[in-house]
Amino acid sequence: MAKGMVTVRHVDEEILRKFKAKTVEKEMKMGAALTEAMRNWVEQKEEKLEPNQRNLQN
Repeated sequence: MAKGMVTVRHVDEEILRKFKAKTVEKEMKMGAALTEAMRNWVEQKEEKLEPNQRNLQN
C-alpha cells in the first residue's frame, strides 16, 4: 500500500497531545499509531452496519 504525507485540520489539540504522548510511551511512530486507530475505527463502524447496508457498499 502506498504511503504519503497527510495533513489533517481541525484536530483537538489536547487529544493530539495525549495521542503523541502514548505513541512515545509505546515506542510507535505516529503514522503507525494513526493507521491502527483509523483501521480500528473503520472496523468498528463496519460491524455496526446492517447487512443490507454492507451490500450497498460493495
